[in-house]
Amino acid sequence: MEVGQLSVAQIKRGLVEAVGKRDFRAAAHLLRNAPTLPMLTNGSGDPRGFSIQTVLGHFLRAGCTTDVASFVVQAQGLPGDAGGQIEMAFPGPLLVKKLADEHRFDHACRYLHQFSLQDETDLKLFVFRRMLVEGNFDRAMKEGEDFFAGFLGEGEHGFSSRSVVQEMLRKGHVETALKHIDKLKLAQEFPPGPLFERLIGRGDFAPILRFSGRFNLVEQFPVRGLVQRMIGIRQWTEAWKTI
Repeated sequence: MEVGQLSVAQIKRGLVEAVGKRDFRAAAHLLRNAPTLPMLTNGSGDPRGFSIQTVLGHFLRAGCTTDVASFVVQAQGLPGDAGGQIEMAFPGPLLVKKLADEHRFDHACRYLHQFSLQDETDLKLFVFRRMLVEGNFDRAMKEGEDFFAGFLGEGEHGFSSRSVVQEMLRKGHVETALKHIDKLKLAQEFPPGPLFERLIGRGDFAPILRFSGRFNLVEQFPVRGLVQRMIGIRQWTEAWKTI
């Protein structure tokens, strides 16, 4: 039976049963399709002791933070105190931090906006630092422009596009760094030649083939020379594909 055909009491019973079985996929389906206000209020047909806060607590402990955040956002602005109470129990900053801890950076950034937390500097710094720690550099470069004034220039709070590129290189994400060096025209500050040599040293030739033309380094790193190096370290398949 579709959720839309169930009564509120049936949805609540279904939630309790699904959570009890740790079937959070089924529980999430019920929660996403349930009417928000009736889930926050008591009804005569409710399962004994039903509490949406208890249910959401189980979701949170199971790592289903996105479902909790979605429900809390829907509860915002509802008439009465119910929406405010659920937001106090599951505040936006807590949920955004937990999403970042779960490496759900797309959702963390989305709910940072949906909870209107754009001015919470410490929270933005927490999320951004987690992105860098986890090596989610493309997302960091995208969100950095929104998080920090002058991100493409001097930046703020110690973060700028250049500082993120430096972190990419420090962690060995050379191809990702080259992509952003090319996009942001930073070849003067981060010369690609030594980065190509670094890639050659670890037998990673594909990025050199991809970027040598963009940085006008084809003569310095000719395809024939790269193929010879591939053969020299027995990368027969890569050499054959490159010829």
